[in-house]
Amino acid sequence: MTLIDQINNYLSSPELSSFLLPFKIVMILTSVIFFVYIVYYAINQIYMIGEKRRNFKNFFANQDFNYQEYIFNRWKVVEEAASKDDDINTRLAILSLEGMLFDMFKAMKYEGHDLKELLPQVIEKREFGNPETLEAITYLSDKIKSDPSYKVSPDIVKKIVEDIKIILNKLKII
Repeated sequence: MTLIDQINNYLSSPELSSFLLPFKIVMILTSVIFFVYIVYYAINQIYMIGEKRRNFKNFFANQDFNYQEYIFNRWKVVEEAASKDDDINTRLAILSLEGMLFDMFKAMKYEGHDLKELLPQVIEKREFGNPETLEAITYLSDKIKSDPSYKVSPDIVKKIVEDIKIILNKLKII
């Protein structure tokens, strides 16, 4: 018998076939799992490509941003923070209120880089009620930003929030 015949007999023997059966089953299962993952990835990729294309088109579409809803959502955060009497939430309420008012006044086409720069223009128009409230917000937010240990009374914050609520009701935002 030649060497090739011996190798051929060994490869076709039932002993080798029964020994390799578990390995064959593992390889077949692994192949099936990989095939399922490939199909899943292909379906997911088609969805992702479609969503990216839609987002890209929406980005360049001429759509107006809903400032009223944006300001209302920010207002809910301010009210929630002001309703709590701890120090962190009172600071958060003042800083969030300053950011919300700045965004609101920028949407109303006032010029400036921060609320302090917008304040003279806003006070000049006299359509926002009590100017002392707006000045108090800028003063307190500057104090909080410069001195992290600055304490703000929750009663003052609640009074400021009530005054701003009147302004937002006048503007029909809330």
